[in-house]
Amino acid sequence: MADMVSLIWLAMNVYNPTVVTGPHFSDVLYNNLADCKTHVARVTRSVDVFTSSNEFTFGTPDGTVFKGGCYTASEWEVVKGQLGL
Repeated sequence: MADMVSLIWLAMNVYNPTVVTGPHFSDVLYNNLADCKTHVARVTRSVDVFTSSNEFTFGTPDGTVFKGGCYTASEWEVVKGQLGL
């Protein structure tokens, strides 16, 4: 069985960038990376938010910036360490 994929993100606001919230975890576990990326593309109305490492950064009109990605549990452990969480 393939590893399930979770959508995980941090949020901040350009008007107060010292306040970062998260990590936030989606309520849904996705069966695969494509399903997770499809959900993010639907929310952002763009398929171009992902980097080659399946991570994204995008902003909203109110100044909120979201940074995160679609990760398996083992991938998240690596990323979490890199972020110092």
